[in-house]
Amino acid sequence: MVTVRLFKSTVSYDMYATRNWLWRTVAMPAQRRNMYGGNPRCALCGTLGKIMHIQVGHAYAKVEGATAAQEAWLSKFLRFCSTSHRGVEQSHPLYTRRNAQFLFPAGLYGRVVKALREEGVDVSVILRPVNAVATPYEPKNGKPLYPHQKAAVEAILAAPRPRGIIRHATGTGKGTLIAYLCGLYAQSNVCVIVTSQRLAREMRERIKDVTGETPGIVGAGFCETTTRVVVAVSATLGQWATSGKHQTFFNRFAVVLGDEVHGAAGDGYYRALLKFQNAGVRLGLSATHDGRSDGRTVFIHAVFGPVLHQYDMGAATRDGILAAPTLRMPTVYHRPYPIRGTYADWEREFVANNVSRNAAIVRAVEAAAKPAIVFVRLEEHACVLGALLTAAGVENAVVHGRLEARALDKSLRDLELCTLPVLVSTPLLRQGVDIPAVRTVINAAAMKAVIDTIQKVGRGSRKAASKNSFTVVDIRDVGCGCAKPNQHTSCRWFESHTDERCKAYAKYGYAMSPL
Repeated sequence: MVTVRLFKSTVSYDMYATRNWLWRTVAMPAQRRNMYGGNPRCALCGTLGKIMHIQVGHAYAKVEGATAAQEAWLSKFLRFCSTSHRGVEQSHPLYTRRNAQFLFPAGLYGRVVKALREEGVDVSVILRPVNAVATPYEPKNGKPLYPHQKAAVEAILAAPRPRGIIRHATGTGKGTLIAYLCGLYAQSNVCVIVTSQRLAREMRERIKDVTGETPGIVGAGFCETTTRVVVAVSATLGQWATSGKHQTFFNRFAVVLGDEVHGAAGDGYYRALLKFQNAGVRLGLSATHDGRSDGRTVFIHAVFGPVLHQYDMGAATRDGILAAPTLRMPTVYHRPYPIRGTYADWEREFVANNVSRNAAIVRAVEAAAKPAIVFVRLEEHACVLGALLTAAGVENAVVHGRLEARALDKSLRDLELCTLPVLVSTPLLRQGVDIPAVRTVINAAAMKAVIDTIQKVGRGSRKAASKNSFTVVDIRDVGCGCAKPNQHTSCRWFESHTDERCKAYAKYGYAMSPL
């Protein structure tokens, strides 16, 4: 379990509407000066009449005119602190000092300004003009946007600054929206960031279909850096950001569009986003940006901004965009298992090779509507289940990260054509895979991560001509009945991880159904 202290307390990142955000940021200094007769006294350092200036760029905001006491307060405020499950405290600054300048990510400027004013600091804000212009646009493929996608575009255009998070449920067409935004900003260079080589190739085809342009690719064996639209793999950009040799590439872009930005809190992705110093339009799309178990959601807001538009699974199901989910969780009871080595060792022995648990998974697969995807975490577990299913007479294929691309593509194609009843997969396919034919998703991993759980089960949410619903099956792991404070470690792991998955399902609209 990870506990997080952020900005001195637990916060809500979407606590202010975007229109009021600009008013507080720009208009309040003059109002405060009038209230205090033009000579406000800073509560932090007692200085009379001194104004702090914050120049907000596209990557960083720069603080000028701050006293030593004010900078010390900012240094404490802009700090992410966490305590690991081992009790180790860690601290990560969300600011930097460069050439005697105090800088912090521009996506946090609204929160910083609000907090400073609450402390009695008089702040003026200078916003760097956005250097990308949206122009009227119709998709080249003739397919109109869904209403929720149009609403997202309207929210982007109405925002004081076109930067922030579009939180749309898995399967509601985030990739299509990204392709449309590439056409909307047709007069600017656009960088689309994805999280894998396979997604880079798929995104290129989607953008080509919607805009008529063929984007370049960076990563996935390509280095096509000169096209107007570039689809880049986040890991490659992270390496480039670390090397410091590719700033000319980053400076080309006025628009950055991030796909699956729940991963943008990772060091490489995060560093890369801060290298785009000329990108005034920064939009990140994800269904689960706020589901990180490590609490690092603030890093995502730091490089993008606040949430601009939301569209959850409940609304998408009511609107007929997504298939309606049914969640079932058969129970498996466990005796106390010995702890030998690390958690990974325990997971390999008592999850991947757990006879009773795997038997329950096989029964669930046999009873499931086909085609079905079974998700596990370990390749070893995938192979064990594949062998058990074959022995039970269930035709299946096993896919993992070491599989050749041609074999993976064939398995996905067979699943889509309904000629393959069951696909057993490691997390390789947990995001970016659209197979509307899938009728059942079985989460056989005993993990607790919210993002991993929701991304996996979302693979079944796409509607098809004869499919208006789908089934999610998970395992409810129950220990031997021992209780705290003397609960067995293995029982605690099984039960706490089940509890976390249940909370994730409830949060994202997956209602439990009786067996």
